[in-house]
Amino acid sequence: MSKRMESGLRALVLAIHDEATVTAVTKGLTGALAQLAALQETADLASAQAGRVVSEEEVMRIVLHARRTRNARGTAQQPPVDTPAKPPAVAVRRRRLLPATLRSAGRLRAGAVRGHRL
Repeated sequence: MSKRMESGLRALVLAIHDEATVTAVTKGLTGALAQLAALQETADLASAQAGRVVSEEEVMRIVLHARRTRNARGTAQQPPVDTPAKPPAVAVRRRRLLPATLRSAGRLRAGAVRGHRL
């Protein structure tokens, strides 16, 4: 395979793999299962586009080479897509503490209204 075709296949595989990873996470897959599903989907879609069989091993080789190159260049490493994000912190509702006299006066007032006869 020529260098030009190899370069085009590499770009195609990386683009498909990014989308397949997001798709696997969207389906609820995580960890190794998400990576395996993305790898299989990438190999299948790349084979159709390339007009030849692209094996999962070839896809993995291309993806790992791209990761190593990105890390060697010192670019900021992004967290893997398949890691779930932290859930947002839940706001804690706090009750206002009233002095005991106000609380008891409120109870008395509420009781007086209920017990009042017309």
